[in-house]
Amino acid sequence: MTSEEKIAFLEQELEKTRAGGAKVVYALDRSCQLIDALLAWLPTGQPLSPGVEAAHGAWREAMKEVYP
Repeated sequence: MTSEEKIAFLEQELEKTRAGGAKVVYALDRSCQLIDALLAWLPTGQPLSPGVEAAHGAWREAMKEVYP
């Protein structure tokens, strides 16, 4: 494989990686919107079930890594 072929191959791989990353960011954005909408829909002061509260806490911690 020539240097030019290697560069072309790597450029294609990079483009695939970027496209995949864009899909992940899109899905993450939509999940954030869904979580915000669901939490806003709850009546004020209504406690979350322990499972939902734990999942929400884990999501918030994960989001701190993505958006510090």
